[in-house]
Amino acid sequence: MDNWYDYQNNDINAFIKAYRESLQAQRDSSIKQLNQARKNYFGSIMGGANRRGMMYSNFPQRDKIIYDTSAYNPAYIKANTTYQTGLDTLRNNAISLWNKIKAYQEAISDLNVAGGTGGIDDTEDEDEEEERKKSAEDGNGGAGYSSLSGANGAGYVGGGGGGGGW
Repeated sequence: MDNWYDYQNNDINAFIKAYRESLQAQRDSSIKQLNQARKNYFGSIMGGANRRGMMYSNFPQRDKIIYDTSAYNPAYIKANTTYQTGLDTLRNNAISLWNKIKAYQEAISDLNVAGGTGGIDDTEDEDEEEERKKSAEDGNGGAGYSSLSGANGAGYVGGGGGGGGW
């Protein structure tokens, strides 16, 4: 997967790089906000403990631990998970696109090898036409399908002629 090209032969690596940088910027911004909120909350914990004369007791540390485990750590994990999910989605979409491009390239190559006929044998159309003519001669109404109504030719769809056809 070294060469990533779209249909106009533009390099898709620039898009992937920009997308990754965007995801990284979102993650960094989220973590920066979390760290600022944490700093502000810790400041309020210490200010409250100082007002109560308990700044050097274990209560501020306990409150910091409670904040970290109940608010900060889950939000930090969510920011990193969102970033990783975005990267996984980018990777999966890029692989899918690559597989589609390769399939289209192979199909084009097959068409070129077949001499531009689309790989379809023109004799198939002639064979189908001969079968229709033969069916019309046999009394199937030229529909090319056997009648479901039996020998009387009442037919279900596309009646016409003797056989009615299906």
